[in-house]
Amino acid sequence: MGWFRHNMNICAFLQSAPASHKIRICGEDLLANPDSELRRIVCWLDLENNDAIITAIKHPENSPYAFIDPARAPMRTSARSTGCCDGSTVAISIRAGKFPLSRGSLC
Repeated sequence: MGWFRHNMNICAFLQSAPASHKIRICGEDLLANPDSELRRIVCWLDLENNDAIITAIKHPENSPYAFIDPARAPMRTSARSTGCCDGSTVAISIRAGKFPLSRGSLC
């Protein structure tokens, strides 16, 4: 019941957000057509969109941020210091003015 209530709260919040500030992502579509769905997300975020970017998104294990306190990361940012190293957290950096993406919404 808690999952449903939380998702309904997300749906209610998103109704107040302008259409240009939100995007709906269907997990099944993302898994079935990752390249086209990732391009759609990257375009919505108004980020550079090319094959190298899409490949990098599909392989986060190659990122300098893929490790706790990675030596290769700029400014040596530590996942421990941000409090998000439980292995289940997905972080997406977005430009100012956009609302965060939500996964698995019911709306």
